[in-house]
Amino acid sequence: SCNDCFFVSPISAAQFKVAAYKLVTDRQLIHHFPEGKAIQVLLAYRGMIAKRHIENILFFIDNLKSAVLTPNFNLKINCSSDYYMTHQDQIRMVAEAQIIIAEHGAFQSNMMYMRKGSLFIELRGNYSNGEFANFERLASMFGVFYEHVTTCNLDCHKTTKFNITVPEAEQVVSIINAYRDKA
Repeated sequence: SCNDCFFVSPISAAQFKVAAYKLVTDRQLIHHFPEGKAIQVLLAYRGMIAKRHIENILFFIDNLKSAVLTPNFNLKINCSSDYYMTHQDQIRMVAEAQIIIAEHGAFQSNMMYMRKGSLFIELRGNYSNGEFANFERLASMFGVFYEHVTTCNLDCHKTTKFNITVPEAEQVVSIINAYRDKA
């Protein structure tokens, strides 16, 4: 019930990331974005095996592929419900992305591994939930920009399937482009 119960200092956040990045032993993870490189965009979706998921995920992926184009962007798509994904895989996937788009849920806690100055776009439901504010605070503590798109077809936390509408997909693309213009 407390929305102001936790705080992480910037020094502690940096130390945490250094320790987490050392868990990824197959390559060195950097703490900054390379100049002049394409912006790495990750769509981390739950997949059909998850209880709550985007039913028209292929529509959303197609929409992103047509709007988030090279050479400005590099779009990666990953099912966050993959049981074979290790913790190191999740750290690597999140640390390498500059923009992450994900449904509201446990995967959002991975934003603490994102590099400072990156962007997290949450696809959240059209209802009230105290967790929304907690994830916004988590992003702030770790230096991550945080935006959300409210999905009108997700009207209850217990909803199992929902669709992304054309205006919602366009809003995601608009947020990505605004971030690119400021980056």
